[in-house]
Order: sequence, then C-alpha cells, then structure tokens
Amino acid sequence: MELLGIYIKRVLIMLIPFGILMLFWGEYNLFPIGDIWMVNGNVFEGLASVWFIFAWGATFVLVVSVTQLISGKRGNKKASSGEILLSGAWISLNAGIFEELEFRWLRFSIAMIILPFANFILFGFISGQMGLLHWAYEYFLVPLADFVTFGALQDFLFHPASWVVGAAIISANGKFREAHEKNSWFNSVNAWFIGMVMFYLMFNYGLFTAIVAHVLYDMVLFVVAATVNSWEAPSRFAGKQKQPAFRV
Repeated sequence: MELLGIYIKRVLIMLIPFGILMLFWGEYNLFPIGDIWMVNGNVFEGLASVWFIFAWGATFVLVVSVTQLISGKRGNKKASSGEILLSGAWISLNAGIFEELEFRWLRFSIAMIILPFANFILFGFISGQMGLLHWAYEYFLVPLADFVTFGALQDFLFHPASWVVGAAIISANGKFREAHEKNSWFNSVNAWFIGMVMFYLMFNYGLFTAIVAHVLYDMVLFVVAATVNSWEAPSRFAGKQKQPAFRV
C-alpha cells in the first residue's frame, strides 16, 4: 500500500496547480480530459499498433538476464518467481495508471498553459518576435523529436492549433524521462521513447489505451524476469528483488 500512497500523493500534488491554472487560464488547455480519455476506444487495435515495445522490452530483459546468469553475475535468487510476478503486477498496475495520469494528462495540460506565459517573458512580448522558447521548440526540439520518432507524432508535434502542443508533449515527456533516469542513462533514453509511444496511443486511441499499454509493458518485463529467476539456483529467499531493466 506504500507504493499506492506514493503515486496518489504525486498525482494529487499535480492536481493542485492544474486546478488553479484551469480555473484562471483554462482556455490555453487545447486538449481537455474529455477529448483525450477515449478517442475511439479500440484498445486492442492500439496495443497491436505498438507491439514492438513489448517485443523490445521482453527481448532486452531476456538477453541481459540470461547473459548475467551465464556469467555468474546474478548470484542466487533473492525472491521466488511467484513473488516477482505478484509484486510486479502491483507495481505495473500502479505505474501504468498513475504515471499516465500524471505525465500524459496533468503535466501535458499544465505545460500547455504555462509555456505561452514563459515564452512571453522570454522576449515573446516583443512585437513581431516569437520568443526564445517558441523559437527553441519550433526550430530545434520539435523537429528533433519528430526525426527520432520517425514522424509517428508529426500531426501533434506540429499541431496546426499552436506550437504549444508539440512543446507540451516534449516538456511532459522530458519529465517522464527524468523520473526514470535514476536507474541508468540507457533506461532514461528508453523511457523517453516509451513515453512518446504512450503519447501516440493517447492521441490516437485514448488515454485509457495508453494506461493499458503501460501496465502491460511493465508486466511483460516482470514476466520475463520471473521466468529467468526460475532458472537460478534455489536459495533462502531474502532481500528485495531487483526490478527488471527498462521498466517504466
């Protein structure tokens, strides 16, 4: 229950500034929750469209785990496979629900409201000038994100309504990446790409589909970790098992 409390606290903390900003400047939020919660409701179609993230995560964890097992770096297992699956299911469920609410909805929405004001301060108030923040996103960060994601989010990164939409995607996803950088820089990069996939799902299939995909992605990693764990030498189960690499 401690994990649940942590996630609830995080979401509640983000709800406070979101509520205040929506109360006074809600017109700047171009994607209200009613529009992004369920675009078409076709969850299975959405999951099928991003099958590669499940294959990628499972393959990477399997290769790394087996390599460590063969080289003797893993040592005796500290938890049973059943314990890994049980705790993994709880972790995956909490992360999938609350991280999507926090990053794909709240932080994204907050960024859409704050960025125009920040850009105004950074010389956006000068007539005929777009402002430093607008310039940085439109001519550097957004094109770069579009390039490395192979144009999958092009319609939203270069949204016709405003430059702020693409900037808010990158801003919120940057926070998502930062939340996972403590595991390793490689995991941080992976989290950024997975986060962009979740944005793709939200915009095209709805926030609920992104939540389901996030839960399943993490759970796939725990299933692989539990499977490899069952191959290790038995020992007294003690200590806390290490979470699989690339979990978001």
